[in-house]
Amino acid sequence: MRALRVVLTACILFVLASTAPASAQNADRPDFVGTWVLDLDASAFGPSPPPDSARIVVERADDHVVMTRISYVRGENTVRFDMPADGEVHQAITDDGSTDARAEWDGSTFTLWLVAEANVGDVDVSELWDIGPEGSRLTVDRTIDVPGFGEFEQTLLYSRRQ
Repeated sequence: MRALRVVLTACILFVLASTAPASAQNADRPDFVGTWVLDLDASAFGPSPPPDSARIVVERADDHVVMTRISYVRGENTVRFDMPADGEVHQAITDDGSTDARAEWDGSTFTLWLVAEANVGDVDVSELWDIGPEGSRLTVDRTIDVPGFGEFEQTLLYSRRQ
């Protein structure tokens, strides 16, 4: 009976020890869940014209990302992400079909990459997400590489909608 108790205790300690690092790592990640509305006046769009409006609805942002990005430029444009945040290529759903996308965490930094089809070819977009210490401001530093035009940067500032 004592041997069984020792084995059970060892198993419980092993399970706790193996899950603690993942839980601790997730605790360092900011909480992106919520609705984020683009602040057009505070954002920097580079040579690209700003949208009429935009928002991101994040339902989940841990080891799996579930979010919808909606922007209004000559009509509504939607991209839906529902994929693991594992750095591997997955499909994001767009108004026109799907596109390649990757998401991953590096500590508390969330990175998102996607390929957008355009009339000039495939446009590569990479984003670094950071949330302010108060949790109400999201900064998305975006780099866009357009074939034949080159690379430019945007800084998009979002406010959390209550």
